[in-house]
Amino acid sequence: LLLWGMIKHKVAQWVFAFCLLACLTGLLAEWHLLNLTPTLLVSLLSVVLLNIHRTGYHYQRARMLVYGAASLLLSIQLIHVFSMDRIFEALFISGWQSGMAVSHLLVVFTLCGFLLVSLFNQWQILLTATSGLFAFLGLVLITALSLPMQGLSTAVWLILLGHYANESWLKGMGIVSGLVFAGGYYYSLETTLMLKSLYLMGLGLLLLAARLVMWRYFPISDTQAELEEHV
Repeated sequence: LLLWGMIKHKVAQWVFAFCLLACLTGLLAEWHLLNLTPTLLVSLLSVVLLNIHRTGYHYQRARMLVYGAASLLLSIQLIHVFSMDRIFEALFISGWQSGMAVSHLLVVFTLCGFLLVSLFNQWQILLTATSGLFAFLGLVLITALSLPMQGLSTAVWLILLGHYANESWLKGMGIVSGLVFAGGYYYSLETTLMLKSLYLMGLGLLLLAARLVMWRYFPISDTQAELEEHV
């Protein structure tokens, strides 16, 4: 920790944060608490980023801690999505499925709901409006789809968190990881092709509905349209 306080390079701070959190994950595995790791990382990332304006001199270190936690969280979930749990069977006795499917989804759903409420307040849109109802309905559907497609809700949470905190890299990580999680589920050998097709059709319909809602309730202004034409 003293070394981290002396490092000033962004990449070095990110590497140090990632390795430090990975070591803590190893300790949790030794204590048979590995299934709590995703939930703890999500909580840590949210608390730090939502209070990052209070870090002052350590603002950059706090940002790199956020990106280190996000990278480790996505790495852990990618291991689960691509059925690589057997690699860690000798070390990690606790099951991954319980932590991913129950506590993690509940925490992520709560945080996504908080972010949606905050964003709608910023946009001065009532939660009882049609757009608000559609947004929360979509959140419920995404959470349900996250039961088979592990990591999908985490990707949506990263997108909302990145948008709320104006962190474009974090939002990009959420978008890319969402595509990877959906693709990883499709190529998984543990589910029938029919069930995969139904889930992916549901995800596609959800994305189309979200796009239609954005066109209807968040139209592009004339100024934005002129700027896009010039670009």
